[in-house]
Amino acid sequence: MEVYIHYNLHGGNPDAHGTVKSEMKEKQYSDYYETNKKKYYLPNVSLYHANKPTTIAAYNDLKSIVDEINKTRQPQDKARIERCITLEFTGRFPFEGDPHAD
Repeated sequence: MEVYIHYNLHGGNPDAHGTVKSEMKEKQYSDYYETNKKKYYLPNVSLYHANKPTTIAAYNDLKSIVDEINKTRQPQDKARIERCITLEFTGRFPFEGDPHAD
């Protein structure tokens, strides 16, 4: 199933968000979806995956990445998932948005 995940991280110096997003992209998540040869860019802390067995699998991917990056961080620099929602991606948005800078 197509999955949408939106999350917020708390803490995580230096730049846990960039690290987590990069690692999620290595797991085939993207910050846009494509339809009719047109890219639709998602909000900054939202990702799309074209083929996950469940929405829980997306959360588990995020959690495993956060847990892994925290292994090498000092306690004050650890990131935690502050908010997260995973949904089956069934809709399409009419707004294309701009490509992300990262």
